[in-house]
Amino acid sequence: MIKDLQSLPIKLLAAFGFLLNVLWEFAQCLVLYDMTGWSIWRSAAYMSAAIAGDAVIVLGVVAASWLSLGRSMPALLSSRGWITTLALGLVAGVLLEWFARVLNLWSYSALMPAILVAGEAVGLAPVIQITVLPAFSLYLAAQFRDASNTASRTRA
Repeated sequence: MIKDLQSLPIKLLAAFGFLLNVLWEFAQCLVLYDMTGWSIWRSAAYMSAAIAGDAVIVLGVVAASWLSLGRSMPALLSSRGWITTLALGLVAGVLLEWFARVLNLWSYSALMPAILVAGEAVGLAPVIQITVLPAFSLYLAAQFRDASNTASRTRA
């Protein structure tokens, strides 16, 4: 991958992104999405695709933040970097959820809080998910990397 971004293991970022999105998806889907009449296989396929897509979104939002900050890892891990990652996540969340709703990929239960965006109801839970989880995944990956580096230096 790109040189400076290698100081943060992409696999670690992807793993945290995947894990956090698994937890989020299972917490929200049973309550906030209408899966009435879906077979267990269709539900499993949609959940798997959503989680895989969410992990890719985490990588995309973090990469976009990194690129917008001049390809600087220190800038990405600064307060400006966190704000940039959250802002790009918010934009991605609104756009991606809007497109999913326009394409009628899923519907919400009556419990889903939503906002109207260009004539389409967009769920707030998935927007918050895509806003927060890339930044949180980045934070956890950086903390884990720093803890591993500290442990390695202590042993040496």
